[in-house]
Amino acid sequence: MRVSTRAIALLPLLCPGAVMADWSMVVIPDTQNYVRYWPQEQVWLESHVNWIRDHEFEFVLGTGDITWDNSDWQWAAIKAQLDSMNTPYIVPTGNHDYSPVGAYARHTWKPTTRYNQYFNETFPGLIPWQEGDWVNSYVRFRAPDGRRLLLLNLEDYPRPEALAWATSILQQYPYDTGIVATHMNIEEGDADPNTGESLFARDPNAEPLWQWLRSTSNVEMVFNGHELDGDDIDIDDPLFFAVNWASVADDGHIINEIGFNTQRIEGGGGSWLRTYTFEEATVHAQTYSPHLEEWKTDHRNDFTVQLSPIVNFNLGEWQSNYGDVLDGSDLLNWQRHFAASAHVVPESATLVLGLFGLLGMHYLMPRKRV
Repeated sequence: MRVSTRAIALLPLLCPGAVMADWSMVVIPDTQNYVRYWPQEQVWLESHVNWIRDHEFEFVLGTGDITWDNSDWQWAAIKAQLDSMNTPYIVPTGNHDYSPVGAYARHTWKPTTRYNQYFNETFPGLIPWQEGDWVNSYVRFRAPDGRRLLLLNLEDYPRPEALAWATSILQQYPYDTGIVATHMNIEEGDADPNTGESLFARDPNAEPLWQWLRSTSNVEMVFNGHELDGDDIDIDDPLFFAVNWASVADDGHIINEIGFNTQRIEGGGGSWLRTYTFEEATVHAQTYSPHLEEWKTDHRNDFTVQLSPIVNFNLGEWQSNYGDVLDGSDLLNWQRHFAASAHVVPESATLVLGLFGLLGMHYLMPRKRV
């Protein structure tokens, strides 16, 4: 006996009372100046990692320029600091993470980086694009609210073959919410003559990245650093690079492009970081310095963006994993792999009723000859 799509689609109704759990992640901007002036700026970075360790975050993303000049001791120092967070993290490469310093990972040649020696398995389940090469990598993550995330770590100025690889990963998981961490993308433009706010601008070297982003169907957030503050009138802090744009992909979905970098601030970066709290389809960004114990509350540093609705159930994924024959095991699979991820805790009576519902559908649904 095989069942119709209608029968499978009724499965979520068997698990009422789902609790959508809010959750948070952190973005740490470029760390190059912390190690450039090590150890005098060490305390500022330690404030970062200690605060993250003492709070409950699902994971941490970086924005590249991990080191100042790709020196071995700098990699070791940053790695020790980030490991002490006791939180999964992904940090992409920046132009300062290659030798010669400032070299971009262009497709015509590949500069040297020590990235793979230190940042190879910083997130459980992280998969490199090539064996032993983690400058491009990805991991799938099911968030506490049930949202399925696909986290993509892309090298600075991604090569065409890296973008082709990323496309293949996104196409494998079309129902995941794609989040990209990279180093160079958007920047602050010139000042609007009427408002003083920065006009939209994109780093010229990032145009190939944007052409790729706009072609995707499920990338919804992109984080980058690299840039410095623009020539706009920023009354809050003229040394802060903080900008976010809601760009439109070719298929019409929104890509939230978010740039954040504080490397020019005193202390190697002022210990500033950015938290992102996911509340169903809304993400609230807040900017904080654990060392200064200060929040920035202006509209550039405290804002919300919208994501697509959470999709916890997909017929194609269900049939691929569990087949299209409906029986009592489907209820257990639903509980273990879908309801559990959304923090569903049904009463025992609900389980019994759900099982009877499945059995009822078994006998009531029209049969097909096979």
